[in-house]
Amino acid sequence: MNQFSDQILARRMLESRDHGSSYLFFFCRSVKRYLLPGSYMFVVLVGSTLLQYWMFFFFMLGMFAGCLFRDLGWTRTQGDCAILGNLA
Repeated sequence: MNQFSDQILARRMLESRDHGSSYLFFFCRSVKRYLLPGSYMFVVLVGSTLLQYWMFFFFMLGMFAGCLFRDLGWTRTQGDCAILGNLA
């Protein structure tokens, strides 16, 4: 890893240690990463609804829900690790 990415990683780790791990903190930090794919999914969902492609609508809705649940699970796991790290 280069020095720039190491500095960003170190800063984020220090912020996480100071603020604790929460869903809001995680999603506020990475709002740019979720804005573009989220808006794309929203446009596709609206388009498939207007064209009444219900199979595709539910497929894309399931993909969106899966991505959201995956990230929520990842955040919850990171929070558990942070709690266990503070106890040790």
